[in-house]
Amino acid sequence: MEIMKLFKTLVAVLGFSVWVAVPAFAAEKTCCEKARANGKDCAKPCCVAAHKDGKSCEKCNPNKEDLRGAKTCCEKAQAEGRNCSNKCCIAAKKAGKTCEKCNPRKKDVRP
Repeated sequence: MEIMKLFKTLVAVLGFSVWVAVPAFAAEKTCCEKARANGKDCAKPCCVAAHKDGKSCEKCNPNKEDLRGAKTCCEKAQAEGRNCSNKCCIAAKKAGKTCEKCNPRKKDVRP
């Protein structure tokens, strides 16, 4: 009998733990992640302004989810088979370098 009570208590505690933990792991995607999943860029003004500066929109993406897997202007241009048209990237290309403003984490992305 004692073992049965212990077993029932253990099952109840584990069941409750799973019930509480599942929603935490199934967090909803941010606006930027949803847009990227559809092959687009997020169109919210706060996100557009942040992404233009190569930053994360902290309002919509507190954990910088919008920068995960994001392509730089230079990478987008290369994928389209053209050179990047940003003035800073053009100046960096003339100097034989990578634009550090648009590609801060990239070692060798030539526009």
